[in-house]
Amino acid sequence: MNVKPRKGRIGLIITGIVVGAIALAGGWTAVSFASDNGPAPFSLPDTPAATLSSVDGQWQTTGGEVGYRAKEEAFGVSHEVVGRTDQVTGTATAEGGALTKATVTVPLTAFIVNGKPHPATSTVVDAERVPNATFTAEGIGSLEDSKPLEVTGTLAFNGQSHPVTWTVTPKATAADELALLGTTSIDVTQWGVTPPSEGGMFSIEKQVTLEFVTSWKR
Repeated sequence: MNVKPRKGRIGLIITGIVVGAIALAGGWTAVSFASDNGPAPFSLPDTPAATLSSVDGQWQTTGGEVGYRAKEEAFGVSHEVVGRTDQVTGTATAEGGALTKATVTVPLTAFIVNGKPHPATSTVVDAERVPNATFTAEGIGSLEDSKPLEVTGTLAFNGQSHPVTWTVTPKATAADELALLGTTSIDVTQWGVTPPSEGGMFSIEKQVTLEFVTSWKR
C-alpha cells in the first residue's frame, strides 16, 4: 500500500551566519513530507576568481542566502528537510589583511520550506520575544589566500547564546567584492529547541546542518 505525502511538523532551524560573511538562523516549522531531499547545498559563484584590491575596511552584505538541513523520519522513511531565506544582513571589519569582527542577522520567521513561508516557526522559538538570530565573531582571519577558514563565534537565538564554529571558504569576485560559503552543524536542544515528534511515527533529529552563501562589498 502506498503512503501519500503528508504535512508534518518540521523544524525550521536557526541558521547561524558567519563573518565577514556569516550566516545563521531558523527554528522549527511545518513542511510537506516529500520523496526528494530538496535543493542541493549552496556553492560559490561559478565565475572566474578576482583579486581584491585590499581586504582592509568596512564590509557589508549585498545579498545571499542562509539555510538549514534537518533529518526527518516519517512512517519509517528518512527525508531531509531544507529551509532557506535571502533575508540576511551583515557588517564586517578587516584590518591588516584579515577580518577582525563580523555580525550577521536573520529574522526567524523569514525561512521558506517547499516554496512556502511558515509563520508557525515564531511560536516554537519565541520569535515574538526575540525576533532575530544573530551570529557574531572576532579575530576571524585572512581572506587573501582564498583558503577555508575555521571561524568561531557566538550564535544567539531563542533567548540563548552558544559558541559555533563554521568552515568558511572565501572567493573574491571583484576588486572590492567577496563571496563567502560556510557550513556548520549544531544541536538545537542547546538553544532550548525541542525537535518535534508524533507518537513514534514522525520525528526530527536534533543535529541540524546550517549553511550559507553570502556576497559582500567593501
